[in-house]
Amino acid sequence: MSDTIAATSPTNNISTATTDFQPVMLVYILYFVGFFLPITAVAGVIIAHLKSSEADPATQSHYSYQIRTFWLGLILVVIGAALAFVVVGWFVLVGWAIWTLIRCIKGFLAAQAKKAIA
Repeated sequence: MSDTIAATSPTNNISTATTDFQPVMLVYILYFVGFFLPITAVAGVIIAHLKSSEADPATQSHYSYQIRTFWLGLILVVIGAALAFVVVGWFVLVGWAIWTLIRCIKGFLAAQAKKAIA
């Protein structure tokens, strides 16, 4: 019984003992590269959508987080680009970049520690 408790995340009781976080980390890396080559972020969200249906609860939390990050980020980029001709658009784009970096770093570190994302 103590083995089960040790292999369970203390915050949400999701077992991560046999979970493969490699695809999750790959998606975060693709998102990082997406700042320089946007097609990689598209590849990342496709992977997240495909893998989410077969994922265990720990990796499912990451895939949902990654999917939300992509689609909300895309909305912010479209709004920022549309408003780029006025100064506020540039602030939206900078805010998007910071928000995306924070989410990707937070998720990558959680995946590296083999924990579900909160």
